[in-house]
Amino acid sequence: SEPTMKYLCKSLLICILVGFIPCVFASSDQTQALYEQSRKAIETGDMQAAFNALHSRRELDPQNLRYIYEEGEFILQYASDKTPALDIFNDGVNLAEQNQDHYWKPRFLEMLAGTLFQTGNAEQAYETGIKAVSCFTEQKHDEEFSDICQLLSGICSSLGKQDEALKYGKQALYIRKELLGTSHVKTAATLTALGLIYLNRNEFSKARSVLDESESIYKALNIEDVTLLNNQATLAFAEKNFDAAREFYQRALTVAVKEYGNNDPQLISIYRNLSAVESETHNYDVAFSYLSNALANAEQAFGINHPAFAALLNDKGLLAARAGQYGQAMDLFSKALKIFDESLGEDSQDSQNILINLYRCACEIVVNDLQDDLIKAKTFMADKYFTLQTDQLQAYLLSYGEWKMNCAVSIFDYIPSLSPQRKEKIVLSYDGKKTSSIDSSALDSFTVSIRRDKNKHDELIKILE
Repeated sequence: SEPTMKYLCKSLLICILVGFIPCVFASSDQTQALYEQSRKAIETGDMQAAFNALHSRRELDPQNLRYIYEEGEFILQYASDKTPALDIFNDGVNLAEQNQDHYWKPRFLEMLAGTLFQTGNAEQAYETGIKAVSCFTEQKHDEEFSDICQLLSGICSSLGKQDEALKYGKQALYIRKELLGTSHVKTAATLTALGLIYLNRNEFSKARSVLDESESIYKALNIEDVTLLNNQATLAFAEKNFDAAREFYQRALTVAVKEYGNNDPQLISIYRNLSAVESETHNYDVAFSYLSNALANAEQAFGINHPAFAALLNDKGLLAARAGQYGQAMDLFSKALKIFDESLGEDSQDSQNILINLYRCACEIVVNDLQDDLIKAKTFMADKYFTLQTDQLQAYLLSYGEWKMNCAVSIFDYIPSLSPQRKEKIVLSYDGKKTSSIDSSALDSFTVSIRRDKNKHDELIKILE
């Protein structure tokens, strides 16, 4: 039976798969007919039929590396669930290695790295990208090598490896300028990506220089590029030029809607960024509306139980808290927490971050005696306790200087405000039955976490008293 695919793209009246390598199929009339069938299905927007044709073609000739590549690339480009492409590209890597095919091996590694990155496995994507780069030790002026460097630059940037990101980005730029010229669209794309890397390094003048160079290329080509507009907006935002940031993001939104339609998930990040701009300028109603649009797109793309949907609920909760609407914020955080707990586990960092946000709101409600939400805040506090971890110890945290477990001041706001030279008495419990005291100067770095257990909360409150 044919695999069933779910597709996101709505505007698909294109006559050729973008990124497919031009070729003439000569293996058989049947495989050629299936390829033509796939092309025609794409032109009419029947993506399931297009995939079925490519899949059938691969089944007819399972050793054909091009067929494997193009089936995987189709999934990566058009399917909402990219994970099936992982097995396909892995098959391609293994077959290329078996055949000692030096043309296809780096191409499969590149696509595998890109798929891993898109499906959230950046570390493995990095390792795979490094393998792809290693295929070009003798040929570093190859356009394919520049493509791999470009991808690896983005992966490194996402992992915080900014020096490596810059190195690979510069390599990609050098090759593309040399092979394709200084006014090619790929050259512009690399300059745009370098702009974000310089932004992440807080090198704003360099970011502006490469973004301006990219803009001049796109203007000459009569192209409005969403990524360029986003990066220009991000630069303006970092420089606190919120009017300029708003203008760039709104232009990016207009272009993205024109290219992808109103419901495409690529709009989500633009809506989030616009919300951040409006939040900074205290236009909270407008900021909320942008996040509502982002949530609507995320619901359609991922469903309401997906971590991406939960992340947007968290954003909306943070916005509500910033606007002083702590009860509403707690409701939004609680919904996000449920999703993260069920999808990633109660011990995930995402769940921990939501718990901290809930705790801060609960503290604000109690401290400010906000009667309408007081029960909600106290109910939240009723089963929470805290742990302190270092490389050498893990213990229950009962008090830290003036902060105590049962007080209504957030420990996460209290600790960062302390001077590093200030000594604080810390009360811990290693077994949950008796207390021990240490001086804060005895700790180097430590982490405080929130835990959930009503019985343990009650036991710790007793020994604290």
